[in-house]
Amino acid sequence: MAKMKSVIKLEVGNILLFEGDAIVNSANKSLLRGSGLCGAIHKAAGVQQLHAACHALGGCETGDAKTTEAFDLPCKWIIHAVGPNWHRHTPSEATALLKQTYQAIFREVALYKIERLAIPAISTGIYGFPADLAAEISICEVTAGVEANPELKEVCLIYSETGKYNLTRQVFEAHNAKMG
Repeated sequence: MAKMKSVIKLEVGNILLFEGDAIVNSANKSLLRGSGLCGAIHKAAGVQQLHAACHALGGCETGDAKTTEAFDLPCKWIIHAVGPNWHRHTPSEATALLKQTYQAIFREVALYKIERLAIPAISTGIYGFPADLAAEISICEVTAGVEANPELKEVCLIYSETGKYNLTRQVFEAHNAKMG
């Protein structure tokens, strides 16, 4: 489908600068400020206001997602997605949970009528999910999410590391070649 090729973009950059409707936060189950990207998002959005919004949601289970206002970030919404910790699950459980996480993100996209979305490499940082497997899952689930949400104009997969970007770019190109 030609629309998907123009809608899904990959880049190396800083997700905190994304000016679309929403960014995805690689959140922990409490949804409270963590380290890495999660900590950076809380700091950029405004620690106190985002803490209060996340606290009001009462946490989130692994494989699910919840949305808050983005406060001081240039986007409108933050989708807090709780991906699996590779070391706390069997490989098959972790794989299923990462797929669920992406599906939950796209449920939030539909609920909030999001047209422009940025997603990081979920669970591949301190949660230790293998980047190559995460790349396969992300491309598969993002493609399905785009197909299920025709209002989406752009999904930008933003990577802070060139290595993860290159892995995903290879998967993306192979996927597009198969799709014709």
